[in-house]
Amino acid sequence: MWKAGIAILLAGTVTFSAGMEIIPEKAEEETLNGEWTEVQGDSYGALTYKITEDGVITGVVGSVEELEIHSSEIYNSVTYDKRNVYEIGASAFANYSKLKRLSFDTNILHTIQSSAFRYTGLEGEIIFPNSLRDIQTGAFNHCSNLERIVLPSNLEHLGESAFGYCDNLNHVQIPQSLQQAEAPFTQSGALSDISFE
Repeated sequence: MWKAGIAILLAGTVTFSAGMEIIPEKAEEETLNGEWTEVQGDSYGALTYKITEDGVITGVVGSVEELEIHSSEIYNSVTYDKRNVYEIGASAFANYSKLKRLSFDTNILHTIQSSAFRYTGLEGEIIFPNSLRDIQTGAFNHCSNLERIVLPSNLEHLGESAFGYCDNLNHVQIPQSLQQAEAPFTQSGALSDISFE
């Protein structure tokens, strides 16, 4: 059944099982209550990000090449600010072309919202945390240098074009927990190795 779904993953919407929990999007006023927190960086620069009280990163300003997100901390190279991070907000890192590497060491991040990392300079491999359940529409759209992704074992939803137009994406590991995928790999023409775990 999984292998038969490859064409659908590339071109259409598929629901793998019923009963998927829909996580409602945050109301606009909730995302405006955040505060700007500066994180001092090393030779790569500094990052300033906005995070709401309920743990949603909603915006960034600065210059870093590496970002590591932990359960209760967001790290930028050598220093950090402790704050629970449950979601990466819509367009939070969009167009942030200097960001090259993204890693996670978390057990509480559950959602990456629409266009969160769209048009970033992410490259190489991303291994997502097992706590992640929802990667929304266009979250990693146009990440042209991204080559390999390992989706988490508890992932339930992949939004439309979540990894669309990722020109160099050639390997994807998809978990059996996936319940709904809405053409997440649109126009990712290099994709040649899809494995199901």
